[in-house]
Amino acid sequence: MPISKEKTELKALFGDNPKAIARHLSEAFANNQLEAVLVALNQIVIAQNVAALGREIGLTRENLYRTFGGTVDPSLGRVLKLLAGLNVHVLAVPRSTPTRIRPRTRRKPLTGRFGDNPEAIARHLTEALAANQLQPVLTALNQVVVAQNVAALSREIGLGRERLYRTFGGTADPWFSRVLRLLDGLDVQLVAVAGAARGIPIRPKIGRPRKN
Repeated sequence: MPISKEKTELKALFGDNPKAIARHLSEAFANNQLEAVLVALNQIVIAQNVAALGREIGLTRENLYRTFGGTVDPSLGRVLKLLAGLNVHVLAVPRSTPTRIRPRTRRKPLTGRFGDNPEAIARHLTEALAANQLQPVLTALNQVVVAQNVAALSREIGLGRERLYRTFGGTADPWFSRVLRLLDGLDVQLVAVAGAARGIPIRPKIGRPRKN
């Protein structure tokens, strides 16, 4: 089956190109809006050799297309797996212009480090995100959440206090939409960066192998 024009164009932009992928994702992450991120992830995925990428990150071709088809809200864990396969990772950075100030919470041991402190929150999350491993990120998100005035934060992001605690309790793999909503409430956003060069591409190019 011939490759579609759209896929050919996307492959030229993003196929096995971590720097271009990182730029595209950073633009999508800018406003913490799920729809923009879903579109970008879908474009990036269909630009790759999907069968090889799926084997690399432990997802079948069908699951990869379904998870990153542009309409499904993926879990944070699957997004991190995808980024690892694409040789990209994300940093957390404070927004240049904070939009909210919440009442501080008393008697919480982490408040001094992370409570209403986008710079400290961003540094802590960036350390956790460095290896694209889920559990360190879950732990860091939990530490950040419990340092806030959770009642006020839950009102801001439209997620009930109990659901906020449950979603970011440090064990559940949250939907990516909820991660973006949390980051938005914390005045933090994600920026994607390319990993170190791997040398020879690990995935074959899209298309059938040439006949000898």
